[in-house]
Amino acid sequence: MTKSWSRENTCVQCSNGRCTTAFHTTCAFIAGVVFETSDWPYPVYITCHKHAAAPKEKSRMRPVTEVNEGDRVLAKHKNGRYYWSEVTDIKRQTYYEVDFEDGSFSDNLFPEDIESRDCRQEGPPLEGQQVQVRWTDGELYGAVFRQVNCQDMYTIEFEDGSFMTYKRQDLWADGEELPKYVKSRMSAATERKYDCFYSEVVKDKRRPKHKISYLKMLG
Repeated sequence: MTKSWSRENTCVQCSNGRCTTAFHTTCAFIAGVVFETSDWPYPVYITCHKHAAAPKEKSRMRPVTEVNEGDRVLAKHKNGRYYWSEVTDIKRQTYYEVDFEDGSFSDNLFPEDIESRDCRQEGPPLEGQQVQVRWTDGELYGAVFRQVNCQDMYTIEFEDGSFMTYKRQDLWADGEELPKYVKSRMSAATERKYDCFYSEVVKDKRRPKHKISYLKMLG
């Protein structure tokens, strides 16, 4: 059946390299496609599931150094750019890992997200056990339980005063090698957001007009 495209069927495309993956905006949002605010030429940076998983896979395998409270780290801000920030708190968190029936996965579910079992009272499911997961959209999804994932979570403060929490693999400490996708999106915080617009303004530099004598014109 041929689809008739209209303004109501607007599609968006993955912003990663030459990726041609396209999808309806609302469908992609419901499916968990990553939408981030960014800079020109991508005011909204869109990442399909394939490319969203690739950086995570690389970060799991990379060597990391010990990070403590007060240390300086590079992290991704909510605007999609990477900034240097300070670690303010470190806490141990228990997550559950599952594989969903549609081929996607999650490695950061809370025990209470498992709807088909009282994990607080009975403990985690057995590896390979079928479970029902209550997702962030309020719907139930079938999945297979894989393992318990205990890891330290790092709360950091950016220079704009905002706080966010990350896994260690999502942070880069001083001296660690930065991947290309991080280097390409690094930014430096400034006190004045629009300095770039004011620094080029030169006052009182208009080209002077030459006065023409009225008598000279008559002569």
